[in-house]
Amino acid sequence: MGTDFSWLAERLGPHRVLTGRSIPPRYQTDAFRAHRGSLLEERGPSPAAVVLPRSAAEVATVLRFAIDEGLKLVAWGGGTGLMGGARPTSDSIVLDLRNMRRVRAIDATSGTATVEAGIMLETLDARLRRRGLTLGHDPWSRPRATVGGAIGTNGMGYAGYLRGTMGDQVLGLEAVLADGSVVRTRSVPRSTTGLDLKRLFIGTEGTLGIVTAATLRVFPVPEKEESARSA
Repeated sequence: MGTDFSWLAERLGPHRVLTGRSIPPRYQTDAFRAHRGSLLEERGPSPAAVVLPRSAAEVATVLRFAIDEGLKLVAWGGGTGLMGGARPTSDSIVLDLRNMRRVRAIDATSGTATVEAGIMLETLDARLRRRGLTLGHDPWSRPRATVGGAIGTNGMGYAGYLRGTMGDQVLGLEAVLADGSVVRTRSVPRSTTGLDLKRLFIGTEGTLGIVTAATLRVFPVPEKEESARSA
């Protein structure tokens, strides 16, 4: 007998808890396909449910529900991951964070932006460029990849030689732990004492907590940009 998701649907709204045939097939796979060396089936099983939260509090509600029901949980951004980490199992909930896409603050003076995890990288960069700023992370997947996904995979963009990985741009994080508690780290470049807590959530693909927002280091738009390619 399957899990009853009516309790969750009552709290989040029926259109944000998808089950059965209402689950789109895109949630059965990610960008890790045969042409990239994957030995997995082109499409895996459909998850038990797909949930689309709008806040960290709602993410916490979903995590507590998953624990109570004995279900696995898969964090979903843009589905551009190349490691198979976004592929669900039939006894899992896919947590699609793309409704969490607010820009909470942009500070040109300090060169920072605080944004929710579901915003697309390209959308955020467009917002920043209106203020004369730009992201330090520019992967091929920028039109589809989300901030949270880039943090979870610690992605490397074309400008990585200059600015490092996505994790190097992260100053502070908001994340929800497995028990539903919300952690917010200080937004500072480095800590000279103790554990750098935000690093626990960078590159771990949601296994230690679901990143729901981040404060990022952003950069002035260069005076001149050029592209080059070999013949």
